[in-house]
Amino acid sequence: MLLKAALTKVQTQNTVPLLLQRSVASLRDMPASTLSSAHSRSVVLRGLLSQTRALSPSTPYATARLARLTDQSEYFLLQWPHDEWPHINRTGDSVPSKPLVINQISRVTTLLSPVASPTPVLAPATWLLAQESLIKILCTVL
Repeated sequence: MLLKAALTKVQTQNTVPLLLQRSVASLRDMPASTLSSAHSRSVVLRGLLSQTRALSPSTPYATARLARLTDQSEYFLLQWPHDEWPHINRTGDSVPSKPLVINQISRVTTLLSPVASPTPVLAPATWLLAQESLIKILCTVL
């Protein structure tokens, strides 16, 4: 009985990161009903946040990955129903309006825009600024 409980715990621990990765990777393929509950939104936001925090400038394709996470975050937040937008986050701080948050994410996209050039070169300081900005935005909503 104890072995079965331990096995279940290990399986659960291995499944959670996979679910977070899937939620981030296939965000555009998720049906709208999945994104409707507050719990589902929280899981997706945490997934985006953990993926963003895990990146470093030395990670392979770091700039492209950060640009993709920024795009996914923008898409996810745009899909959030206006009438269900949070006014207070889980830490008790007020959440900026949806248009303001989308505007902030657009600024991160602008920072990462040199990626679209044939030779994507981004200064490490600019990359870190974009990453920190995206983390701050996601933490504000979460």
